[in-house]
Amino acid sequence: MTPRALARCLALALAPFALTMTACPGPGGGGGTGVAVTCEQNPNQPKCAGETIGGDSTGTPDSTGTPDSTGTPDSTGTPDGSGPDGGCTPQCSGSTCGSDGCGGFCGSCSGGLTCVDGNCIEGECGQGGASIDGMFNAGPGVEFDNVTVAITHKMDIDEFEDGCLTTVVIDLGKGFGCTLHIEAGTATWPTGGLRITEFEFFADSQCPGFPDDSEGQYIDFSGLTLRTVIPSADKVPDKNAPESCLTTNLQVRLEGVIRDAGDKVLNVADTTINIGGEFNSIGSTTDSCPCDASCSGKECGDDGCGFECGICGDNETCDGAGICQCTPSCEGKVCGDDGCGGSCGGCGEFEACAPDGSECIPCTPECDGKVCGDNGCGGTCGDCGTNESCNGSGQCECPNTACSGACCDSGQVCDGGDACCTQQCDGKDCGDDGCGGTCGTCTGANEVCNATGQCECTPDCTGKDCGDNGCGGSCGTCNGSDTCNAAGQCIACTPQCAGKDCGDDGCGGVCGTCLAGETCNASDQCVGGSGTCTEHSFATSIWGGGAIQQGSAGNEYVLGLWFSDDPDAVASIDRLQFEFLFGSVNGGLPAGIDLANETNYASCQMCLLLGTGCTGGMDTCQKLFFPTAGLVSLWEYSTVPDQTVEWSISDVVFQEVTVDWASFTSTPVPGGDELCITNPVGIGAVNLLPQQ
Repeated sequence: MTPRALARCLALALAPFALTMTACPGPGGGGGTGVAVTCEQNPNQPKCAGETIGGDSTGTPDSTGTPDSTGTPDSTGTPDGSGPDGGCTPQCSGSTCGSDGCGGFCGSCSGGLTCVDGNCIEGECGQGGASIDGMFNAGPGVEFDNVTVAITHKMDIDEFEDGCLTTVVIDLGKGFGCTLHIEAGTATWPTGGLRITEFEFFADSQCPGFPDDSEGQYIDFSGLTLRTVIPSADKVPDKNAPESCLTTNLQVRLEGVIRDAGDKVLNVADTTINIGGEFNSIGSTTDSCPCDASCSGKECGDDGCGFECGICGDNETCDGAGICQCTPSCEGKVCGDDGCGGSCGGCGEFEACAPDGSECIPCTPECDGKVCGDNGCGGTCGDCGTNESCNGSGQCECPNTACSGACCDSGQVCDGGDACCTQQCDGKDCGDDGCGGTCGTCTGANEVCNATGQCECTPDCTGKDCGDNGCGGSCGTCNGSDTCNAAGQCIACTPQCAGKDCGDDGCGGVCGTCLAGETCNASDQCVGGSGTCTEHSFATSIWGGGAIQQGSAGNEYVLGLWFSDDPDAVASIDRLQFEFLFGSVNGGLPAGIDLANETNYASCQMCLLLGTGCTGGMDTCQKLFFPTAGLVSLWEYSTVPDQTVEWSISDVVFQEVTVDWASFTSTPVPGGDELCITNPVGIGAVNLLPQQ
């Protein structure tokens, strides 16, 4: 039998006593449908040929130059929303062609069809429009608003041919006076894309915002260190098609300088222009796929396709390994820089080199008040010592520690003899630094520096039984409710409850419990509450008794104690029952055990149950009450019948409950009564009855 069942059986057994692409912008700039500028409108445009593609505002950059949300790549070539931190989700539901909103396409049309609003329909390729995104970063910059594109591809019946793009011709325009013509193909650019093989930029007085001194026809593009067209789709869908409608983005990358036929130079800052849409590609049976440039590890020289891998700078020549090497140039010079960091010669002590290096001219050194630095004639006023530097006033300075006039290395200190010394403190917190100083000191009260330069703490428990040992450890712990004083001695604990209703008594117990609804404040006083708890008293003289019950395992005991009205004096009595489950050890418990920890009659270890209007056992009572707060003290108890038990309860708050006697589960009665027993009950000795 379990202790729980044993206890409940005892409760009933004690029955007598039981308790329990864009066109020109529309009005306002960056928005609506525009009208493409055609060659018929401006026949003076250089390279004007073919029909200019116009269209709506899809993909047009806004006032900041940022592409819109159609997925047109930005200036880095990365489609909007699809960068490394992207999160762009292609939108192709219901579309078989056109942009996917992330810089890609939902598909291409073939068989003479063109893409309009995401669907392949009969019509002219490209009638859905094209987008232009990006600025030509030359002069004040040009944002083109119309474009013509012509593409050819290799047409071949063989399986190993792949319909590669062989040439791409792009003509961009702005207003009536800005055009950019580009042809790309033949070979790839070393860093990717098709190499630009023809280039012309034209700007006249009709080019909006372009200054007069920069207007002209720029055809020399050999100074462009970056010139490529990168198609997002470099093959047509059908490799043997005479014509193919290709959906692609063409990214133009430019950087360097361009020149006109004279001496006018125009700088081109890093430029990215994206042109997206449908373009008709014409098949060619004579073209070849672009040659792949081979420039790995090379700065210059042949790329294997008849072009150069790069351009060397002034005074540089390309060696056989494709590396730019500087060639000294001293022609007409007797002194000064040779252009490669060397010298074309030096001048005498009182001479200086002419700015052009053609001669040495007389010079008077100026060193008044100076001990170092330039003397104005190409020489110096003196040299500084080791580790010293010369300041702007011609004086030597030591940026580090100086010892007896010597400038030490960085991090060094002076030793006892005023010589520079390097401290030996790696891995050390304290101790000798090898230079007459220390690597640090130990700060703890009980710390000492050991031989390896580490601070160690030595515990000190002399004359102490408890408390801190000076090193974060303990000299021991006190028993029970004893406390450790400042001297490290264990002393008996005296409860401190004077003037308190509740709260800690300083010895691990409590000074009292508050009634239902009340709380214990910071001053250890019970405050609040509804004041509806009724003080309970017994109608007649109180008498009591007790019994001990042993479980079948032999080491489980239930102590039952009770108080009630005198059954001979009243017809129905009030009954208070206390049950305690314990093992075979006799003894006692600390005073003031809190009953608030017991939440249900079925699971309690230290159980109180109050019944009113009882005619027999607790199961005959009109009302039952289980405690929600209170204290119980059990000073002495035994497992042997006829022995004395001393116990009492006080400050107990009871809540009305019902009890299921099959499971012994107690359930609070909604809106039920509350009873209180504030005065001690049960103090005194009770002799245990024999086992029932």
